[in-house]
Amino acid sequence: TNSANMFAPRLPSSSSLRGGGVEQVGPEGEGHGLGKMEIFWQCAPCAACIFVTIFASVVVFPFYTFVPSGNAQFSMVLFYTKIFSDTISRPITTKLNCLQSPHLLLVAALLRLGICVPLFFLYISGLIPPNDLGFSMAIAVFSFLSGYLVTSAFQLAPETVPHKYRCVVANMCSVAFQTAFAAALLLALVIRAVLFPDP
Repeated sequence: TNSANMFAPRLPSSSSLRGGGVEQVGPEGEGHGLGKMEIFWQCAPCAACIFVTIFASVVVFPFYTFVPSGNAQFSMVLFYTKIFSDTISRPITTKLNCLQSPHLLLVAALLRLGICVPLFFLYISGLIPPNDLGFSMAIAVFSFLSGYLVTSAFQLAPETVPHKYRCVVANMCSVAFQTAFAAALLLALVIRAVLFPDP
């Protein structure tokens, strides 16, 4: 009987499944449940990076038409500069892997938000002397960082958890992306009413 028990499959105990976790069998055959909160905290830096990066990009985008310039088509120049820079940054993440830590990605996203967004609104408010070329280059760098940080975070987030939880992490990152988009548009409406009220 004892020899038969040695080869019997080990079933997960009720305690290992408690708290919404999923059974994970380690190299020693011991079960270990990873709860939803554990998954959340492990991927939180990447999800936060996505939220902060998208928020910063979307909150300034509606104000391209308010950028002071002698060129009537300057807002279109900024639009295509943004699209081009954002697009080329995504494949570059496969070669330029300078930020391989979730926490470093989050720090970079916070610095981008804290420095670039206030400077953008100072510029369109006329508190910084206008310079079309300089501002276009700034938008190019700002947009390049947007694509780079978001793509890097989406690539790195699944690596923060065991393979079986990667679907959950992908969903969390998608929620962060969509929430940032909605929150930024709401804030942009408020800023629009404050800075550029209708006559």
